[in-house]
Amino acid sequence: MKVRFNLKEETLGFFSKYKRILNHIFSEHSGEDAERALISAGFKYLGAGGFRMAYAFPDDSNYVLKVAFLKEKNHSNMNKREVDPYVQTKYSAILPKMYMSARDYEWIVVEKASQVKRGDLEQIINPKFERSRYIDPIGIVLVEIFTDIRYKMIDEGKDVKTAVSEAEHYRGYDLTPKGHLILDYIMEYDIKPGELRRDNLGTSNGKIVIIDASFRDDIERAIAFY
Repeated sequence: MKVRFNLKEETLGFFSKYKRILNHIFSEHSGEDAERALISAGFKYLGAGGFRMAYAFPDDSNYVLKVAFLKEKNHSNMNKREVDPYVQTKYSAILPKMYMSARDYEWIVVEKASQVKRGDLEQIINPKFERSRYIDPIGIVLVEIFTDIRYKMIDEGKDVKTAVSEAEHYRGYDLTPKGHLILDYIMEYDIKPGELRRDNLGTSNGKIVIIDASFRDDIERAIAFY
């Protein structure tokens, strides 16, 4: 299936310009040299996850460039999966939009997400009882409830309905429809529930999205390599 990006006519010039710039930088440089070339070209370093670095574009704050640390060590696998048409279609409600990528997935361009707030997290889980609002910070409960469900399904062999019901009752929160979609994403790609920590979630156009989810098999391959 061919990848279809979210390009509008008024942004085609912008993306064409930066595709040429990025292709030139990464054809001429790698590693720390590429990092320096990006900074020289006006990109601003935003931070890094387990396998990728993020940069802001020089003249537009609506997009983020994600660069794999070392493509020869499978660090670009997360870029490749996020760009996959199946993932972008099925999980579009919980992932940032994709706009552009390198042919080898060394870099991708996604929509920028704003910092998440407590109220935003209730798009994913809602307090089951009034007392639940005051027991734990909702960001902590978010990770715990998905950890509980995953453990009950994988280690205890329970079906998803039972696992969800037991975890909801124990933690005092209900999964919303978006919460169930995130659960599907976690189970289908074996993502660590810890990736749902508050600083790894953001909002874009009113929707809450996972900013940088590491796939467990990528982590295990990287550990094995080192």
